[in-house]
Amino acid sequence: MPSSSVTDSTPVHDAGMISLTAIAALGNPRAIPKSKTIVLDAQIYIGSSSCESLLGALRYFNARDLHFSESAGLYLINTTIFRMEITADIVPTTLPADDYSFIGDINWIVPLNVPQDFYDANETGNTFSIDPCQRALVHVSGIATNCQKDQGSFDVDLEHYVSALKDTKHVKAFAPLTCVIPDSPRYKNGKPVPYNRRYISACGFLTDVIFKPSSDVIVDRFQITVDDITFMGQPPQINNSIHANTLDAPAKTPRNSRNLISYRHQSHTTNAPPITPVTPMPTQTTAKRPLADAPIAGPVAKRTRRGAETNNSSIEA
Repeated sequence: MPSSSVTDSTPVHDAGMISLTAIAALGNPRAIPKSKTIVLDAQIYIGSSSCESLLGALRYFNARDLHFSESAGLYLINTTIFRMEITADIVPTTLPADDYSFIGDINWIVPLNVPQDFYDANETGNTFSIDPCQRALVHVSGIATNCQKDQGSFDVDLEHYVSALKDTKHVKAFAPLTCVIPDSPRYKNGKPVPYNRRYISACGFLTDVIFKPSSDVIVDRFQITVDDITFMGQPPQINNSIHANTLDAPAKTPRNSRNLISYRHQSHTTNAPPITPVTPMPTQTTAKRPLADAPIAGPVAKRTRRGAETNNSSIEA
């Protein structure tokens, strides 16, 4: 684990993007009045010797009216993640604010399974059928600082909007990341450490945290073990020119590209009921059958030479 000291006494907080994809334990939902947004306690696995897991408070706009129980359930989520701020509105809960290490907004969520019994972290039992000990994958884009070629590390300190701080003045969401490039045989010519103050886009696993000095519970920085990195150069110069979208412009000659479907004449009405296909059956007369005798769509019987019928399930498609 790297030292908790930071070489830059006044780190620059730049704009950037960060997202985390993880199997998280979510529970203890708290509703925000007059809103479909709820606040959930979220626990993610870290797996380091000094920090097994982190507890945070995530907001989710529950447009689909998903049901969240008081007990913990496992979910696959994609969320933003920022360091916990004491002024963050995490909605009153029984836990003290110091127990929370991060805040964020859930972008995407998929329920995995819910235990039959409440899982208490203080007990040894675990009722989940899915192993929750899976490290979270982090994607980050921003400006690299404090680049240490000999140590194979650099920092990304970025600011971003988070709804838990929208009513707090002069306090912004801050994601301090220490990115470490591990030793690997693929780096024959040296580790790909970026130059200082250059844009990068990287992904890697959240493998550790750096606590604040004289504290073993308050997180100061998140540590990412970099798995892939892309150098994006220096900050670009401002260009106010507008480039036309040639794909939407009228084409003088038809394009030769082949498409699977056409979107131009499709109806965008979403309230129309779905059409159930009906398999036509051979009839001896052209008279219409009563509605009660209408055939149900499904396997079609096949006639043999002698007129007997065989089930279509035994016939290869």
